[in-house]
Amino acid sequence: MSTEPPATTGVLARLGFSRTDRVQRFLEEPALAGLPSGAAEALGKTADGDDAVLGLLHLAEAAQEAGQDALLQEFLSGIGSEGTGGARLVTLLGSSVALGDFLARHPEHLDVLREGDDELVRDAAEVRAALLTAVGADPDAAVPVAAHGGREERDALRIAYHARLAQIAAADVGSADPTELQPRVSGAISDLADAALEAAAAIARATVEGHEKVRWSVIALGKTGARELNYISDVDVMHVVAPAAEHEPAGADGAGETEDAEGEEHDDDEELLRIGSALARELARACSERTAEGSLWQVDANLRPEGKDGPLVRTIASYRRYYSEWAKSWEFQALLKARAAAGDRELGVEYEHMVEPWVWQASTRDGFVEDTRAMRRRVVAHIPRAEVERNIKLGPGG
Repeated sequence: MSTEPPATTGVLARLGFSRTDRVQRFLEEPALAGLPSGAAEALGKTADGDDAVLGLLHLAEAAQEAGQDALLQEFLSGIGSEGTGGARLVTLLGSSVALGDFLARHPEHLDVLREGDDELVRDAAEVRAALLTAVGADPDAAVPVAAHGGREERDALRIAYHARLAQIAAADVGSADPTELQPRVSGAISDLADAALEAAAAIARATVEGHEKVRWSVIALGKTGARELNYISDVDVMHVVAPAAEHEPAGADGAGETEDAEGEEHDDDEELLRIGSALARELARACSERTAEGSLWQVDANLRPEGKDGPLVRTIASYRRYYSEWAKSWEFQALLKARAAAGDRELGVEYEHMVEPWVWQASTRDGFVEDTRAMRRRVVAHIPRAEVERNIKLGPGG
């Protein structure tokens, strides 16, 4: 390996570094000894060269401590050479402190950066299987259940998730044409979110007593439902439940629900809704709580009927009654992107088919245009005045 002498602070400044004294000192650390010629230039070209150098030093020290010297040297030797794992690594380190910290905690996962754009070409079923396996669940089981549901499985979910996210991000930030690549990036992040919801559901089942009595589907909404996620998106969901076949009460309809003449639910459903709500809460906790391995994202169920004031889970028949009698026009708009994302697939598809006619007929409702315009005015009214013209989500065109 050819090496270069330590760069002067003047050279480092011309290469784009800000805190040149610190960068010079870090590049001279023993852990980074033997960096190839051109390494400083490659680090300086990243989005934040100072962060890239600091992240690389932390990673090198962690890899050496973990006995991953050979893997580390493979990546260090590629820095400055286009198309190598080393080039992808420094580009990622200069773009994301959080993913750099993840790799420093788990240098054994450096190997996920070997493949370039091909890292995005992974079947959704493969990603799902990897995350379910990480939490000790059988990907081939009809209803996957995690090994225990405790802290070990929750950390394992975060590690598997961030390893895959590092792959996606490295392909993204290193792309010569990120605009062309973007739809594939959002699709890959969305597949990863679906897999994480599956693994979190498996953790929930391992935690909630009586889960086997409940069929449970997680419905994705918003950007999650449309498979348009970005790196910092929350995940919007709703939950559908039904009795498992062997626990279905006598006289239940096709949606697994008993009703009297007025269409009210019987007490038989109290246990179903109690267990379903516990599963939904545990899934949210498995994704959003912060552990030593960080968190994934917030799971937002506030687009459900009646929002925070409504029940966390409902049966198909309960949703049907709500949409028939009480739903507002905006609620049908919110269902435009509804998609079964995790859990009982058959139940989720039944929900999709049930709401689809309402979604496409909502524009024929009395006052639809006026309601939609009024909702838009309310949204804009809540944007701080100074942000209206530059809020790309809620402002004009958002």
